[in-house]
Amino acid sequence: MEYDTSFCKNEYEYMTFTRTYNVKSIYIDDDEEYVYLDIVQFQGESSRVRVLSSLANEVKMGYDYEFTFQYLDNDFIDNIDSIFENTTLISIRGQIRLVYSRCKKKENKIYKWVV
Repeated sequence: MEYDTSFCKNEYEYMTFTRTYNVKSIYIDDDEEYVYLDIVQFQGESSRVRVLSSLANEVKMGYDYEFTFQYLDNDFIDNIDSIFENTTLISIRGQIRLVYSRCKKKENKIYKWVV
């Protein structure tokens, strides 16, 4: 009888990806373990999503954040609702604030910086 070294190994590998969303508002859930975030993708769709409070404890309204997700298979559509239903949110990072400033030519410029 031969010893099989791969017997207990996980044959599945988790994959990750990141999306940037602007947090428009924050609502506390009745279950203190969760909060609801109204998020908007840049010039795109918006949705209200439920996330663990522990992941969103530093999140503030009006900032852009990088949401990192983990999944096993590619069985989801690339929209906010499908991503939150079919993947696992593993982190929310960074604060990027969009600020509009007037230039001498009276053109609006967008500046981004990490706070």
